[in-house]
Amino acid sequence: MIHRRGFTLVEILLAVSLLGVFTLLASRLLGANMRITQGTLTADSNTARFDRAIRMLRTDVAASDSIESSAPGVVRIRNSANQTVEWKTAGNSVSRSIGTETREWEVGQPLHLKLDGAVVLLSVSPADEIAMASFPKGAPR
Repeated sequence: MIHRRGFTLVEILLAVSLLGVFTLLASRLLGANMRITQGTLTADSNTARFDRAIRMLRTDVAASDSIESSAPGVVRIRNSANQTVEWKTAGNSVSRSIGTETREWEVGQPLHLKLDGAVVLLSVSPADEIAMASFPKGAPR
């Protein structure tokens, strides 16, 4: 009887099939990992822009002499230097204008801006509102 070395056709087909399955699983895992990484980067970027806008809005409100709202999503803040700062929300962005200079932040979620007395309310959803209060001159802070 002759003893041959090598693989049979069935063994080779089985090995190629297993390699194909492992390649498919690895490519799907890599694709999911890339989507999650991109989503995380986008969320981090949106959060950073939102934080910068909120910080600037709080600074404007704290330094205000008067605040008024002319339309939904629009708040005008007059400061001690007699400048008018206009804040607007539209869709997923918020903008700040002083004269001809406008700065806009895309934050990745719908925002709503409104005035309630001397309090500026920025809401992300009806249940989540961020309140920024204006203090009259001479009042303790």
